[in-house]
Amino acid sequence: MVVGNGWIPVMAFLERAFGAAPRPKYGENLERRAQKYLVALSGPPDSLKFRIALEQLRREYDLLDEESALLADCLALQVKLMQIASANSVAHKICEEAYVNAPVCRLLAALLSQANHDGAKRFDIRIKTDVIQVIFDIDGQAVEAMTIPKNLGAPLMGAIKRTEAVGYPTMCQFLYKHDDAPSEVNFDWISADRCRIVLG
Repeated sequence: MVVGNGWIPVMAFLERAFGAAPRPKYGENLERRAQKYLVALSGPPDSLKFRIALEQLRREYDLLDEESALLADCLALQVKLMQIASANSVAHKICEEAYVNAPVCRLLAALLSQANHDGAKRFDIRIKTDVIQVIFDIDGQAVEAMTIPKNLGAPLMGAIKRTEAVGYPTMCQFLYKHDDAPSEVNFDWISADRCRIVLG
């Protein structure tokens, strides 16, 4: 049953009719909530439970942001959503909204493009005590490309983990559309605070 302009009015009706639980605070119970969505999205795509879960995910910004990708269940949910996106327009729209316009995802895309443009075969992202260092390896020479505020450390590492888990070719569909984007990318985690990105 579709009321009005689509599923949003239906969702509002169901929440009023069945007394939905109050919405959690931003960042609260992330893994438990991600598990709930993983169960709902494992069912048939034409089921009501599946479609309701997708509509609810549109408002679950904290489950889809870069920092939450550092949590295993949230990362699994983000990967699942990307897999569904190839065959489901709602999931595709959610992925576009969550990733294309996300500043940290755009930062990672810009780093990849800049490294490729500058001829770097690899580069390191290192979280230091006060900043994040980005060091390009150009013809065997370490060149500090930029420093980034440290508060972007966890979101940037989450964006890298998500790109690694989903696969660079899949993420390219949503994000890495620069002319200078590398054709292939591999990730080598030196530690939780340092990732080496190898361009192919």
